[in-house]
Amino acid sequence: MDHARALSARYDAMIATMGLDPADHPLRMVPDHHGGIHVVPLADGGWLAQVTERGQTLDQRTFADSDALLYHLARSIVAREGAQHQAGKPPGPHDPRRADFAHRLHLMGRVSPEWRSRLADELAQVLSRHPYADRAPGPAAPQQRGKGWLGLLVIAVLVVVWAAAHVPLGLAWQDQARLTRAGLPARAAVTNRHRTDGRFADTYRLEFDYVAAGRSWSGSDEVDWHTWRAADYDGARVDILYDTANPGSAMVAGNDRAGRLTWIYAGIDGMLVFVILRGLWRSRRRTG
Repeated sequence: MDHARALSARYDAMIATMGLDPADHPLRMVPDHHGGIHVVPLADGGWLAQVTERGQTLDQRTFADSDALLYHLARSIVAREGAQHQAGKPPGPHDPRRADFAHRLHLMGRVSPEWRSRLADELAQVLSRHPYADRAPGPAAPQQRGKGWLGLLVIAVLVVVWAAAHVPLGLAWQDQARLTRAGLPARAAVTNRHRTDGRFADTYRLEFDYVAAGRSWSGSDEVDWHTWRAADYDGARVDILYDTANPGSAMVAGNDRAGRLTWIYAGIDGMLVFVILRGLWRSRRRTG
């Protein structure tokens, strides 16, 4: 009991140091069965942290001492606070994770410079696989001279077809930005892995189950090879973000599917531009 009281006192002091309301982040010693973390003292002085939902254990980890457990709890708290902090900011050209990660480091730094440095290293590993994807405004399209109604009609049709072909890319950007900005984190169990051999590039997809808003959900996300390969074992789990308004919508945390699609579309657009310019050059040679 003294062991638990000592941990509770240190936990409350950590929350106060972060400047947060303890009521928003209670330390639970018994399971609530609603997807929250509770801790159990072990006979050897260590701790067991479990996540339970409707009587089932979704995740559990053992920690040798209170310091290791408190860092695990602090990392979960700052992740939630970082997501909520970013959710209150208007969309802009910068990757939403910039504000999220900066707020996490700010809160963790209040507790311990060493913990902040440790968290910074962990976030750097995430960014090494999925770098920030800041978006700068594109250059204005040059005005075209009139080429007659037929030429304008052809150009208009081509623009409409081009825009329609880019709708999936736009939707991917919107969904990814929305979940990265306002999604809540959760731990998901990988249920299936799929690989599709493409003509230009292979695609990789993970299917997963998770608990959100008091019930179980199934989702899937197209990921990069490293994430797909890292989940190649029984009982694999991944961090996800889910939509609070629509918990059935989720993505693998840190996944930059939109960025990968952008490179594919850029390659296709580049080939189209090459074909168009080559056609114009041949046309001018014939009429020159």
